[in-house]
Amino acid sequence: MAEKTHSSFYEEREQIILDLLQKKGRITVAETAKLTGLSASTIRLQFQSMHDKGLLLRTHGGAIKADYPQHLNNQSDIFDGIVNLDKKLQIATAAAETIHDGDFIAISSGSTALLLASKITDRKNLTVVTDSIPVAYLLLFHTNIKLYVCGGQIRERNGACFGPTSESFFSTVKVDKAYSGCDSVDPDIGITSLDIDPRTEQALVKCAKECYILADSTKFSVKPFIEKILDIKEITCLVSDSELEDVYVEKIKESGVKVLLGSPE
Repeated sequence: MAEKTHSSFYEEREQIILDLLQKKGRITVAETAKLTGLSASTIRLQFQSMHDKGLLLRTHGGAIKADYPQHLNNQSDIFDGIVNLDKKLQIATAAAETIHDGDFIAISSGSTALLLASKITDRKNLTVVTDSIPVAYLLLFHTNIKLYVCGGQIRERNGACFGPTSESFFSTVKVDKAYSGCDSVDPDIGITSLDIDPRTEQALVKCAKECYILADSTKFSVKPFIEKILDIKEITCLVSDSELEDVYVEKIKESGVKVLLGSPE
């Protein structure tokens, strides 16, 4: 049997860390060292390497998940480093079909929302408001799209604007549809966020006549976070991928919410 190379061990550790972040949102050096059997200094080095590649964000004593690609030199780069890319592309494609020429829409921050933005650049006379610097950057030079950015302080992990300026902006905006990603979905608890202060996210989704939540099937197995954005019943439509379990589909529908599932591309 061929021995594993150093690089293969490194890639396995990298995947373990990404899986942990996907489930928990944030992890510490100590718990990762315990799980992998490696020293804390080795884990710190791995965290730094993954931070440099845009796979996570270093914090004091640990790391949090990064929810957007950090290198957007051209549109093809938006696919680099996105976790569960196939699932999120299904969602972006399905959600894009609900956006039509002449719509007024809001798009939130996050990798799924960014992929959605990449799917609507051919729409005519489209107006987009966003709290996301990456989304704004991607749509900036499309003259068929009128673009508004809320302003405020920028959150490093996903490039989202937040704070009083952002909240004030969305309180004065009215759009047809809002499209928002999320960190966790629980049919009983609702939509929750990893971020400590999600008031800008709440303001964005509530400025629309219709609210679309973009959540891949793995978000249903993530333990709900403390910060709640919405009750399930406040959603118009939940957009997910083809692997979402039937039990979740039925429970969401029982709340009077539409469910739109993508298809493998």
